[in-house]
Amino acid sequence: MKTFQLLADKTGYLGTPLPFSEAFTAVQTGVVYGVIGSGAEGYYSSFRDATKYYIPSNTHFEVWYLIINKKLYQDLSADQKVQLDQVAAQFEERRWQSAEADQAANEKRLEEYGAKIVPISGEEIAATAQKIRSEVWPEVLKDVGVEWGRKVLDAIVE
Repeated sequence: MKTFQLLADKTGYLGTPLPFSEAFTAVQTGVVYGVIGSGAEGYYSSFRDATKYYIPSNTHFEVWYLIINKKLYQDLSADQKVQLDQVAAQFEERRWQSAEADQAANEKRLEEYGAKIVPISGEEIAATAQKIRSEVWPEVLKDVGVEWGRKVLDAIVE
């Protein structure tokens, strides 16, 4: 994805997009030296056998989708929509409450599996975030449409 490539390029790496289905083999064989675009949970789940180092730069977090067909949702009764929306909100709230602990647990699992966790300071994370917001987001907005993209960003960024 272009977002991951730009993130890599702007933070000192050489981003090389490839299908996710080929990423493990590419890392395992040395065709690429790293992966970007996930959190410790994703790396433990998908790359633990090939992970030598993990930098917890917190550029992405694991997203757990709740997806429903729009027509199916529209066909639900008002009570069913309320119930589904409430369950989805509860799911999201539980995930936010457990996210930091889950991240730490998966970093520990990576470490126990043999990866070295490379410390990164809060200041370094903040500097990376600022660089990405100022240099990557404008490029991505051009691709997705500035008006639509701004609405999304404004809804999620404090």
